[in-house]
Amino acid sequence: RLDLIIDDILQMSRRKSISPQQLVLVDWFNRLLNDDLASIKQFIQLQIQPDTSVWFDPLQLQHILVNLLQNAHAALVASGTATLETALFKVPQVVLYRGGAISVGIARLVIKIRFISLVNLIMDKKVVEELIQQDCNTQNISAHLKQIVEGKEREAMLQNYEELANLMGSAGASERTAKLIVKFLTLPA
Repeated sequence: RLDLIIDDILQMSRRKSISPQQLVLVDWFNRLLNDDLASIKQFIQLQIQPDTSVWFDPLQLQHILVNLLQNAHAALVASGTATLETALFKVPQVVLYRGGAISVGIARLVIKIRFISLVNLIMDKKVVEELIQQDCNTQNISAHLKQIVEGKEREAMLQNYEELANLMGSAGASERTAKLIVKFLTLPA
């Protein structure tokens, strides 16, 4: 009987917190690709019927994506905070970045840093492979992904992730990260 009561309470609390919305999958994936995965968009081909839609709660979708990341064996990640999140989930990764030639050229003249991923910037060494511009091609992506799926590179990356987690700590991690980034942005390359 107690199990039924607990189950009913859980069902009621779920009803309050779930806010499903109709998501047209093609539109949703295109927004995701344009906003969060722009640097690897060219490597992804959607094969979804244009009128396919689902009712889904955005918060639940976020939980599903986090669950996928927590259980992933390896990842291809666009540069940004996702690289740090992926490392803290202890998922080996290859960082991909492609931008407009002019924008990247200007950035290279103005910003003098050794790395683009937060993981490498914070650790001040190459922990994850960064494939930038012309190096971001299918041959390099495939080769580096194979290296982190198993073997020495994977184990070395996971060990470095442990150091990163210790460096980040728990309380005040955002502030420490910001200070580390500012430190590396002010150092000569």
